[in-house]
Amino acid sequence: MHLAIRPLNLSDLDQVHALEQLSFAPAEAASSDAIRYRLTVAPELTSGLFVRSFGGKYSSLNESSGDKGQQNSTEDKDQDTNSNNNSSIDSDTNNDSHSRNSLALDGNSNNTNNNDYNPDEKSSIINERLIGHILSTKMHSEFVDDLAMQVPQHFLEQNNNTRTGTTTAIDNDKGNKKKEEQQADDSKVGHVESSDVIGMHSVAVHPDFRGKKIGTLILHDYIQKLSNQQVASVISILAKPDMLGFYEKLGFEDKGVSQCKHGGEEWHDLQIPLTPEEDKL
Repeated sequence: MHLAIRPLNLSDLDQVHALEQLSFAPAEAASSDAIRYRLTVAPELTSGLFVRSFGGKYSSLNESSGDKGQQNSTEDKDQDTNSNNNSSIDSDTNNDSHSRNSLALDGNSNNTNNNDYNPDEKSSIINERLIGHILSTKMHSEFVDDLAMQVPQHFLEQNNNTRTGTTTAIDNDKGNKKKEEQQADDSKVGHVESSDVIGMHSVAVHPDFRGKKIGTLILHDYIQKLSNQQVASVISILAKPDMLGFYEKLGFEDKGVSQCKHGGEEWHDLQIPLTPEEDKL
């Protein structure tokens, strides 16, 4: 079994949507439109953890490790999730030194044999199964709020027209004016490219892989990469009270009860600064 972390894109939409529905209560899960929006405007702020299957030399290894036949995470849609957390992840983080690069799923990175699990240069990927993801955008505010989580109306209209193949014939002057007004109204909605604050909207791990420190792995990798890329100064996230300890062990600071009542629940605002590695010494 080989794990790989990479940015998400629109080709991953169905798997991301399926994992969202598995991981969150209906009132908390991101809609397909919200996921499509985030993958469109800020793919560089997303991350996906995949189990990869390879052809050629490693096909027999993949079959014996249980990868064969797991073509889509949508096969797991009917599983009972009963998720109560904004971040559907493993909250057992007693081993804070867990390696970001570990490929072991048994919780013991020392058991990983890179010669067995790393494909050779001639191997080809025949399947990727999404088992964890992070979705984020830049936002207008210091903390995640309703506007940051919303999708701009102009994107929804454009996306709907694209899917239905319809166009609206209107007077150019009136149309341009309406477009400018709509964009002004949307200036604080969703992704704000000029912002220095990243709002993390979803952190999810597939139920089959929880308890294996997958949440810690993908978050460590994500924070490290964004810190070194210097794309923003801070990451903000909403978390329920029972997840505060998990995030604090990762370096997040609890800023108190949030004014945001997403899904009718109580959340806390948390933040972690993005500091390049060389500046941490």
